[in-house]
Amino acid sequence: MENYDIQVTELDQDRPDTILKYKDQLLISHNDIINGTGTFLTRLDRKTGTINSLDLKVNLSYMDLYNDKLIVSDMENVMIFNIEDDFKLIKKIKVNKHGDNYISSIIVTE
Repeated sequence: MENYDIQVTELDQDRPDTILKYKDQLLISHNDIINGTGTFLTRLDRKTGTINSLDLKVNLSYMDLYNDKLIVSDMENVMIFNIEDDFKLIKKIKVNKHGDNYISSIIVTE
């Protein structure tokens, strides 16, 4: 963003949560943070205004980016999606939790 203009955009899904900038796009998860449910991701092209929503079929509790990969947690698993290949699931990793522990964030390091 080169300026401080504010723009309002209507989305076709409820409960926008995490917003990540990827190239000229915004990737927006739609998640109910109270219930930890929501599987839709909106891809908003900032140049054209095109909105494309897709169902990743996993809860989008937490997400982050690493290069062209979207990393998502549903509180039980960590999944890696290839953004450039229509969000194809690359890998799903089951997280072994103990007791009442849960995944509270995703930190991506190189």
